[in-house]
Amino acid sequence: MRYKSKFILLGIMVIIIICLSTTYVLGKRDDNQYFIDYQNYQDAIKIIETRKGIEAYSILERLKLRHPNNEYITRYLGLASAQNGDFNFAASCFESSL
Repeated sequence: MRYKSKFILLGIMVIIIICLSTTYVLGKRDDNQYFIDYQNYQDAIKIIETRKGIEAYSILERLKLRHPNNEYITRYLGLASAQNGDFNFAASCFESSL
């Protein structure tokens, strides 16, 4: 009976280690993607500041697909749209970002 409980404990420990390792690896991958997205977001803001909304719009549109509920991306997407002359879409972006 003692050996059986030791094997059960060992099995539980192995499962915990596997789960923690998997979580770490997947978390690292997500961290890298979020870092890339953040860099793209910062680049889009810099482009908007130079009044080149067309270039920023494509970056922000890709980011919006990945992060549909991010109000900051939506707001800057509206600003880029306004710079491009699409005021109806810009207004809807500003309204949904509130």
